[in-house]
Amino acid sequence: MYPTLVYLYIHEIGRCFWQEEFTFTNDFHIKYDYLHRKLSFKKNSNNPYTGLWGNHISNINLIVGKNGSGKSTVLNLLGTKQYQRNHFFNNAQWFAVYHLEGESFIIEGRNPSLLRDVAGGLPEGILDYSVKISYDYDLQQIAFEGEIGSNDSPQKKEKERLIYLYQSKSSERSWFRQIKDLSASDTFRGYQRQYLDKPFVAEIYRFMSVQYKNLEKVFTIDKAVCIIQRPDNIFPDFMMEEEKLEMLGFQFYQGKGKVLFFERNKMPVLPRRKKRQESPWSIKERFIISYLEAIIMNLWLNSLLVELNEEQKQEYIEQINGISYGTDNYSDRIAYLTEFLDVLGGWVNPILKENNGVQFDPLPYNALIIAFKALRDIYFESNAQVVVPVSMGIDENVHQLLIQYDRFIDKYGFRRSLQVSFGHMSSGELEFIHSFVCLYWAINAANNHQQQVDTILLLLDEPDASFHPEWSRRYIHNLTECIRLSDLSENIKFQIIIATHSPFMVSDVPKEHITCINVMDNLKRIVKKADFGLMGNFYDIVKNDFFLDSPVGEFAKSLFQITVKRINDWEEYNEKEIKQVKDLISAIDEPVIRSRLQERIESRVADLTSHWELEEQIVQMEKALIELKNRRRPNRD
Repeated sequence: MYPTLVYLYIHEIGRCFWQEEFTFTNDFHIKYDYLHRKLSFKKNSNNPYTGLWGNHISNINLIVGKNGSGKSTVLNLLGTKQYQRNHFFNNAQWFAVYHLEGESFIIEGRNPSLLRDVAGGLPEGILDYSVKISYDYDLQQIAFEGEIGSNDSPQKKEKERLIYLYQSKSSERSWFRQIKDLSASDTFRGYQRQYLDKPFVAEIYRFMSVQYKNLEKVFTIDKAVCIIQRPDNIFPDFMMEEEKLEMLGFQFYQGKGKVLFFERNKMPVLPRRKKRQESPWSIKERFIISYLEAIIMNLWLNSLLVELNEEQKQEYIEQINGISYGTDNYSDRIAYLTEFLDVLGGWVNPILKENNGVQFDPLPYNALIIAFKALRDIYFESNAQVVVPVSMGIDENVHQLLIQYDRFIDKYGFRRSLQVSFGHMSSGELEFIHSFVCLYWAINAANNHQQQVDTILLLLDEPDASFHPEWSRRYIHNLTECIRLSDLSENIKFQIIIATHSPFMVSDVPKEHITCINVMDNLKRIVKKADFGLMGNFYDIVKNDFFLDSPVGEFAKSLFQITVKRINDWEEYNEKEIKQVKDLISAIDEPVIRSRLQERIESRVADLTSHWELEEQIVQMEKALIELKNRRRPNRD
């Protein structure tokens, strides 16, 4: 049996919810009695949705509701790491229940006094807890078995069977420009939490060049590129090249060669009849040389120049000047710059180790240089930038370079020495890629930990927020296909909880797996199961499960009301006014609404026409009577 989240009780978290229950399973009916601080379980004899989403997905649950209803709050409570959760939800009181197998359950949460049977087995004063219990269904009693996660606990390994992977709505899509560190350790004794906010760039590249086509038949990102760029902002922009070199305090190449770092573009095209000066190096060689120069200048200006006193600085410069340099060719430059890095490491190591315990190692830079050498020449656009199209399929040499980058991004000043980004994508494509790259990362994580992990609990907060409706309609399908087609161990199950505004997702999930959060006039939240779900009618879903006042936009709703009132207020037949309203009604796309309004206007016009014709007849009769009187008057005379 696989660990499965089956229930969440929120007693108080300082916002949104007060004594609310969330159920994430059809296998049990679970109730909490706050008055007696007791939890009861009743097994359901039949679950028709077993295996509905394939062998590797135990269930998919949706949480829907208006903006501000608390969907993200629920996911934050479940998915954030303990130190952040306690910061976000000060003095929170809650617990979550996981079913293991048979009578075995795990309960984790904050404030064990909510459950008498749990609090009685824990040491006094504990707030955050995770315990294993057994439940007697006949006697309806909990038996405390012990804590999980502590080093001396027999249940120590139980916490490794399930892991949370949380993709929050506020997660940065910083990989579109640069990588940002969002990692942090989790100290919680219960199931561990990890964030899907920082996918590896190697995985992004692989997804865009290979897996994207498996999900979308139309390859819309055919212009997308992977950009690998060395920094240009080491020095203040307003300084001249001579001033920048003087600022270093030493000469590269013993003054025998020009520093290529400052030559950012391709060789200039000279006017006709002037012979172009040939460079001794290719653009690729210029990139590699200038990249090594940038690493050295970065470490010198941002580390050594700040830490060394004047005497130490002079000793360092003497060692630099002692590096031998032969002729000014590519191989001699690489040998010179590599030795330069070795010397630099001898000075940087004590400083880095004293400050943050990290030692400088030039070997990763050497590995990157080898990887750059393996790239195709056509990718090198200048001595500062490599541009790789993703539409050509995966280039394993590019992929290996990005693996090296991911491996060392948090070490040795890599952030300042190299930047990887992706461009030429719409915001919707960006969100689509981010969402599914994170999913592929989760699948890989499951494979890498298959000996310990049985269940991946995937939390997704509005993953389709920027999607085209068609992508939103296909999201659940694509999600299940990604997992179905992956090479997963048979021992791995995914449990997925999605917060969404999408009626298309609601139509893909049974109503028993959909939790609706309604906000009352007094701001109290009411949590209930959905009225509509799998294959439900679109208008019923929107009206009932999304708490909407109307299935059309508010402007369209008010326009409808104004148009009806406009028709009802007519007091006389006005051909110009009637034509204008008829033209407006003909522009309505919904045939039912359009036909109803057309029926109303025809009925109103008929009434006005009859009234107008009657009045016209009376006028004509009055005229005829006057004429008759006028004719008879002369005879009287």
